[in-house]
Amino acid sequence: MKKMMAIMLAGAMGVSLSACGGDSESSAEIAAQTETQDAENNDAAETEETKSAGETETSGEAETESEASAEAQTESESAQAAAGSDGSDVDRELLPGEWNIPMTTLAVYTPDASEYKQLEKWLTQAFVAIPDGEKLVGVTGASWEEFDDVDAVHAKYFDEFFHDMQNYCHLNETTLTTEEHVTINGIEAIYYEGIVDCSEYEDSYVVGYSFMFEGVGCNISGLDMTPDQTDDDRQAMKELVDEMMLSVHHVD
Repeated sequence: MKKMMAIMLAGAMGVSLSACGGDSESSAEIAAQTETQDAENNDAAETEETKSAGETETSGEAETESEASAEAQTESESAQAAAGSDGSDVDRELLPGEWNIPMTTLAVYTPDASEYKQLEKWLTQAFVAIPDGEKLVGVTGASWEEFDDVDAVHAKYFDEFFHDMQNYCHLNETTLTTEEHVTINGIEAIYYEGIVDCSEYEDSYVVGYSFMFEGVGCNISGLDMTPDQTDDDRQAMKELVDEMMLSVHHVD
């Protein structure tokens, strides 16, 4: 009987030890899983922090680029607003009049009405010398014309000037001896000078500027068709056109 009880007690202890061992293994597995989960959570948190930092950096770069773009635009607008004449650098005795291209903010001082008759021809406001009409200057431009750059203005309005003035000068041939980019009072322009053959007038002198001002394309051209013209005649026409270009200004 005592032997039987000893056997039964030994068996119970074995079962108990086995159960304790199983609990120990289960706790170890749970601890391992917990460590793994904690590591994964830490990795995910680090990844999110890295992503967030990257997004913050990218956002900061975008804001910096946007601010730089805004500053550049402001500088461009300020430069444009500062461009043009304030009248102090213009000979108003030579140019007592004023012409504003309709529906634009672009205006130019113009020759004395007692010496030059004013007339409008299509896109050109012309000023024709009195009384012979062998000298003329013209301001060509329109509010609805759009251009990408000053070269496009020059290509369009140089020809437009002669088209509008064909009753005075039917253009046959043009030889420009000078054609270059210049800046006048902050305005980018193309200056040109040369000889044209028009109608019965050979070796006529032409000088002028094509430019853009506050988004408006414009051309100022002078033409001297007088026979046997001298260097002084040509210089006088050049000075008139130069002063008109210097006079380009903003009007409200």
